[in-house]
Amino acid sequence: MSEANRQGFKADFAMTNGGGVRSGLAVGSDKSITCGAAMAVQPFGNSLQVLTMTGKQILAALNQQYDHYYLLVSGLHYVYTKDAAGKVKIVKVYVGEGEKTELSLTKTYRVVANEFIAGGGDHFTQFTAGKKVGILTGTDTETFISYLKQQTASGKQIASPALNRKVEISADQAAALEK
Repeated sequence: MSEANRQGFKADFAMTNGGGVRSGLAVGSDKSITCGAAMAVQPFGNSLQVLTMTGKQILAALNQQYDHYYLLVSGLHYVYTKDAAGKVKIVKVYVGEGEKTELSLTKTYRVVANEFIAGGGDHFTQFTAGKKVGILTGTDTETFISYLKQQTASGKQIASPALNRKVEISADQAAALEK
């Protein structure tokens, strides 16, 4: 998202397929990160596209991940529940990392996605319903390496994000939220 914003696209969210991220980021004992380590995380060199999608399309894309493959997301978080058969249902989607502003199903948002899922890869057909408004300069691999360099140059320590973008809740909690 930061690269999309830097290039003049106002991105609300970023999403990528889980298979597009191939390893954890290896950090040296001196806290250094090599280009090779970054390339091992995102080795494919996909272009990054900016799409406009409605909240309804985004919710549908999030639900598609439970039929086939999972998504990695940034700029939003959600809660879900499972029924007795293990079927997942997303209960609420929130804009921001820790915010409680709900995703509007009728509002249009800008989503950064790699070309693979933007084209419907891994059965994420909802992305093909979005309207492409731009393509970022550089690949996902180059963008990731550039981000790491920018963070390092600005003196910011790179830390693992909180793993709270997808939170499972009980059926009772889900019922209370849906009221």
